[in-house]
Amino acid sequence: MLKLIYSKIDGFEAITIANNQVSMTVMPQLGGKIISLKSVTMQHEWLQQTPYGQLSKAQYGDSFVDGNDIGGWDECFPSISQEIYSHPNYSHVKIPDHGELWCMPWQVSKVAEINGYVAVTLLCTSKQLPYTFERTISLSTESDYFTIEYCVTNHGADDLPFVWSMHPIFAAKEGMTIQLSESIHQFRADSGFKDFFNSSQRHINWLYFGESTDKVVSLADVMPESSQFASKLFSNELVRQIPEDSNQLVEVALFEPERKQMCGFRFNRGEISHFGLWLNYCGWSGSDLAPAYVIGLEPCLGSADSLKEAVERDSVAVLLANSCRKWSIECFIKG
Repeated sequence: MLKLIYSKIDGFEAITIANNQVSMTVMPQLGGKIISLKSVTMQHEWLQQTPYGQLSKAQYGDSFVDGNDIGGWDECFPSISQEIYSHPNYSHVKIPDHGELWCMPWQVSKVAEINGYVAVTLLCTSKQLPYTFERTISLSTESDYFTIEYCVTNHGADDLPFVWSMHPIFAAKEGMTIQLSESIHQFRADSGFKDFFNSSQRHINWLYFGESTDKVVSLADVMPESSQFASKLFSNELVRQIPEDSNQLVEVALFEPERKQMCGFRFNRGEISHFGLWLNYCGWSGSDLAPAYVIGLEPCLGSADSLKEAVERDSVAVLLANSCRKWSIECFIKG
């Protein structure tokens, strides 16, 4: 049975799309945040839940990491880092921490319910730049996956550089494994990785096996909380790594052996250029809260948190003047 449920959670509008296998709940007023991604068959929640006990509304320009890093699934655009926008005609624009979208209310622009199919479209209009960001979530009656379709429209006369990252934060559990398609086989290492493994490598291959405290560990295996490992890794550009005539689909997932279930994403590497992996095994916190035990599987356009850095690396996406850019992802729960 397919369900479209309207409710309120902590005083805010919530929309749940569900069938007998999977369920997703989105909060339009809270930056379009997806607060729940659930296996109905197992009654298991995959996303990290807020440590504050209840949800609250952020203001534009608030810090994300200090007080609003509460799990769930946000969209980061047009930069993840807080910085001045990288365009001479918009040098007065300061992009908030983790972008504009999470700290602005979204509007429900369209709802479709047709013959075993439900789709909900939400959109957000930039406060400082001439674009609208639109995301449609759809589900069919017998499906074990959601289709997420994106359309970002530039209403201005200038091309707009951007980085975009999905920011779904999963609750980690020791014993889980991270499973990636073969096309994702190299990452750029950050300081957290280098410090933990006492390594000077700028790039690492997947699967990575390294020594820490005299113990060989694999990055594919979720480490215990006691490891205090924290690292953000960006893949090399996916379309350049594999011949054009090979499989275009990329799959990234977490596998939970206790339930024999996996949750993750499928996407076309011709549409989505990079993949980010955020591993925080109680190793970092941007606030007074204790560090979280979480994993971020983050398909992205551009290979840096900073838009400025992505521009300098020539690894930036561009939204052409007076045009729309589209891409899509499938979010699945299997097993």
